[in-house]
Amino acid sequence: PLFEMLRRNEVDLIFAMGDQISMSDCVCACSHAESSVFISAPEHPITQMKQVTLAKVLEEPMILTGEITFLRQELTKKARSLGIELCPVIQTESSSIIINLVRQNLGISFLPEHLVRSAFLSGKVAVLPITDYELPFHVHICYHKNKYLTPQMAGLIQLTQEYWSEIDLLDDGVRQHP
Repeated sequence: PLFEMLRRNEVDLIFAMGDQISMSDCVCACSHAESSVFISAPEHPITQMKQVTLAKVLEEPMILTGEITFLRQELTKKARSLGIELCPVIQTESSSIIINLVRQNLGISFLPEHLVRSAFLSGKVAVLPITDYELPFHVHICYHKNKYLTPQMAGLIQLTQEYWSEIDLLDDGVRQHP
């Protein structure tokens, strides 16, 4: 839906997650490599396991984003390949709500690493060591090729690139979980 909005000139810029963008009418101004992580409350029994399989995680109550999000679609595909139907106990578009519900030990979630970094580093959530599934992806900033790039749009792109460069330098926090 975001790319269609971009084509119809309803939005100026979009942040999109997924594989590399290759659309002839869109310019990908910048991209950043990301990864996704499964999180739970630190006191959840699954955190005591040294190795956790995807099938084991999917037995737990899941708190997930909406069905049209990239991560949810990819997780659903993988679950189906294992013969598992993904049925979250709670579904919301708000990552803040998801993290708060996970902190209350109401389920496990699957989110982009950058969204859980602060909660992980402060000990509010645990990152689970999934042994048989990972989902690296890219976050892109895109605009229509015929769109005038205003100074404000260029500034947002530049600030985002600088932020991504900074987090790349500090990025060992979540991926280096114990």
